[in-house]
Amino acid sequence: MMVDETFDDDFLQDLSARLDGVIQWAAENAPVRRSTLSVDEFAEVREQFLRIASHLENPLEAEPEPEDGGAQYVNVSPAPWP
Repeated sequence: MMVDETFDDDFLQDLSARLDGVIQWAAENAPVRRSTLSVDEFAEVREQFLRIASHLENPLEAEPEPEDGGAQYVNVSPAPWP
Protein backbone atom coordinates (compact mmCIF):
# COMPACT_ATOMS: atom_id res chain seq x y z
CA MET A 1 0.00 0.00 0.00
CA MET A 2 1.45 3.33 -1.05
CA VAL A 3 1.28 6.27 1.36
CA ASP A 4 -0.30 9.36 -0.15
CA GLU A 5 1.83 12.25 1.11
CA THR A 6 -0.59 14.81 -0.34
CA PHE A 7 -3.33 13.39 1.88
CA ASP A 8 -1.02 13.55 4.89
CA ASP A 9 -0.14 17.18 4.13
CA ASP A 10 -3.81 18.11 3.60
CA PHE A 11 -4.75 16.33 6.84
CA LEU A 12 -2.09 18.14 8.85
CA GLN A 13 -2.98 21.53 7.34
CA ASP A 14 -6.68 20.99 8.10
CA LEU A 15 -5.88 19.74 11.60
CA SER A 16 -3.62 22.71 12.23
CA ALA A 17 -6.30 25.17 11.10
CA ARG A 18 -8.95 23.51 13.27
CA LEU A 19 -6.63 23.40 16.27
CA ASP A 20 -5.84 27.10 15.79
CA GLY A 21 -9.58 27.78 15.75
CA VAL A 22 -10.13 25.93 19.03
CA ILE A 23 -7.18 27.69 20.64
CA GLN A 24 -8.45 31.07 19.46
CA TRP A 25 -11.93 30.25 20.80
CA ALA A 26 -10.46 29.23 24.17
CA ALA A 27 -8.48 32.47 24.44
CA GLU A 28 -11.50 34.61 23.50
CA ASN A 29 -14.00 32.78 25.74
CA ALA A 30 -11.96 32.16 28.88
CA PRO A 31 -13.92 32.52 32.11
CA VAL A 32 -13.59 35.86 33.89
CA ARG A 33 -11.41 34.33 36.59
CA ARG A 34 -8.93 33.32 33.84
CA SER A 35 -9.25 36.37 31.60
CA THR A 36 -5.54 36.51 30.78
CA LEU A 37 -5.54 33.27 28.78
CA SER A 38 -3.63 33.82 25.54
CA VAL A 39 -2.98 31.90 22.34
CA ASP A 40 0.74 31.83 23.17
CA GLU A 41 0.07 29.67 26.22
CA PHE A 42 -1.01 26.84 23.90
CA ALA A 43 2.20 26.78 21.81
CA GLU A 44 3.72 23.72 23.46
CA VAL A 45 0.44 21.79 23.49
CA ARG A 46 -0.18 22.66 19.83
CA GLU A 47 3.31 21.49 18.82
CA GLN A 48 2.99 18.25 20.75
CA PHE A 49 -0.51 17.59 19.39
CA LEU A 50 0.63 18.04 15.78
CA ARG A 51 3.75 15.92 16.36
CA ILE A 52 1.63 13.03 17.63
CA ALA A 53 -0.93 13.46 14.85
CA SER A 54 1.81 13.33 12.21
CA HIS A 55 3.19 10.09 13.71
CA LEU A 56 6.56 11.67 14.36
CA GLU A 57 6.27 10.69 17.98
CA ASN A 58 4.42 7.84 19.61
CA PRO A 59 3.35 8.97 23.11
CA LEU A 60 4.09 5.49 24.49
CA GLU A 61 7.63 5.59 23.10
CA ALA A 62 8.21 8.97 24.77
CA GLU A 63 8.00 7.32 28.19
CA PRO A 64 11.40 6.35 29.62
CA GLU A 65 12.05 2.68 30.27
CA PRO A 66 11.95 1.49 33.92
CA GLU A 67 15.74 1.19 34.01
CA ASP A 68 15.91 4.83 32.90
CA GLY A 69 13.70 6.00 35.76
CA GLY A 70 10.35 5.46 34.04
CA ALA A 71 7.29 3.82 35.50
CA GLN A 72 7.28 0.05 35.96
CA TYR A 73 3.73 -0.14 34.56
CA VAL A 74 1.93 2.35 32.31
CA ASN A 75 -1.82 1.85 32.09
CA VAL A 76 -2.93 2.51 28.52
CA SER A 77 -6.52 1.30 28.97
CA PRO A 78 -9.13 4.05 29.06
CA ALA A 79 -11.06 4.45 32.28
CA PRO A 80 -14.65 3.19 32.19
CA TRP A 81 -17.35 5.77 31.77
CA PRO A 82 -19.00 6.54 35.12
